[in-house]
Amino acid sequence: MQEFTDLLKLLAILCVPAATLAVFIPLGRALARRVESRVEGQTVDELIRGLAEARNTLADVRLAVDTLASEVERQGEAFRHASKLLAQGRTGSPVPESKSFGTITPH
Repeated sequence: MQEFTDLLKLLAILCVPAATLAVFIPLGRALARRVESRVEGQTVDELIRGLAEARNTLADVRLAVDTLASEVERQGEAFRHASKLLAQGRTGSPVPESKSFGTITPH
């Protein structure tokens, strides 16, 4: 029985890397072919223009992420402030309490 489990362990040790290579090598080749086909036939100026567009897009994404990060930080600080007020027993509500129905106010 011990020999059988040892054989299974050995097969697992050999088959997992082989299966991994069998999957990822064709995927890597396909990716390389796709990249080569996109670059093939383009002039250097076209490639530089494409890189400049990618750089501009990356700058836009960076700006959007920075904006999102500042908004998340602002929301977090508002939540911490509200939690602090609730822990102190105050609501800090800016809305005044409503008057009872039928109250006469002087003019």
